[in-house]
Amino acid sequence: MGRVRIPRLSSVHAPAWTLWCIGIGALLMLASAGGLVTGGVLLERYTSSLHRADLLPEGVTRTGGQVTGPLNILLVGSDYRRGLENEAWRSDTIMILHVAPTLDQAFVLSIPRDLQVQIPRCPDSESGCLDKVNAAFAYGGAGPPFDQAKGYRLLAATLHDLTGLRFDAAAVIDFSGFAKLVEAIGGVRLCVDVETTSIHTGMTWQPGCQVFQGHQALDYVRQRDFPDGDVTRQRHQQQFIKAVLEQGFDSGTLTDPRKLDKVLRAAGDSLTVDTAYAPADLLFALRDLRPSGLVMLQLPVAWDWIGGVSYALPTERTTAMLAALRDGDLASFTVRNPDLVNR
Repeated sequence: MGRVRIPRLSSVHAPAWTLWCIGIGALLMLASAGGLVTGGVLLERYTSSLHRADLLPEGVTRTGGQVTGPLNILLVGSDYRRGLENEAWRSDTIMILHVAPTLDQAFVLSIPRDLQVQIPRCPDSESGCLDKVNAAFAYGGAGPPFDQAKGYRLLAATLHDLTGLRFDAAAVIDFSGFAKLVEAIGGVRLCVDVETTSIHTGMTWQPGCQVFQGHQALDYVRQRDFPDGDVTRQRHQQQFIKAVLEQGFDSGTLTDPRKLDKVLRAAGDSLTVDTAYAPADLLFALRDLRPSGLVMLQLPVAWDWIGGVSYALPTERTTAMLAALRDGDLASFTVRNPDLVNR
């Protein structure tokens, strides 16, 4: 099929904060299990404040019941902004969280937004088209007004066709929630691994560790002007997620009900979820997941220009990694391919 072109979309990007929100929920369940009534109250507030939507189409989600591993959770960061519903939006950040059968280890796989895939339904072709994976979100949600849930469903169907996975849960967070969450936890400490200059503000971050505040953190993880382009940006986003999880464990946020309540209210306002299970059951199942148990992965691809457009193209290693993901063999695969682990 030929590629279907769509107009250039907004350049505002938002990373996937969702993994951190799930981790915080699991920690709340730990507090509740330990007899802290406040933790249970906050968990109830957290799960009840989440926006719910049908994000996973039929045939793409697992049947609910008792939560057992392995689990596959689709996490999407959208550049969607409220008040601009008539605009076209893409999924800027796409991650798959694969939780091992023991539920105490997880792999985070970033899907390059420029990955060329077969999208099952496109504006000018009901039989589908070849295009960048993040175009699926735009095609599915096309309005006006733009519908995030419809966009997510087409993206989920596209990824199901690509990977063969059925998802246990799905989540999307929009632009407005990012800065709020960073500010709610008092900023996040990140260790810059390569000199990074913002194409938006001109600010340059030198290698070394520092605390980032809300909009500064958003600007930093959006940058992709590197020799390897989106690869470094994906790594920075994964480092950011892990840093926030670690901060949740190491700071007083989890033991201070006022701080924790502020964070959860900020998270719930911009987070939309869909799960095959009750959210509280899913969070409790993840209670043993710790930052040290997260393995951050890079999907191996080849980069090329086609018709003047840059694409990430699947290779034999791409196929092998997705097969390992589908078969629950990522642990062995990463031992054989250590270069694909973002450290």
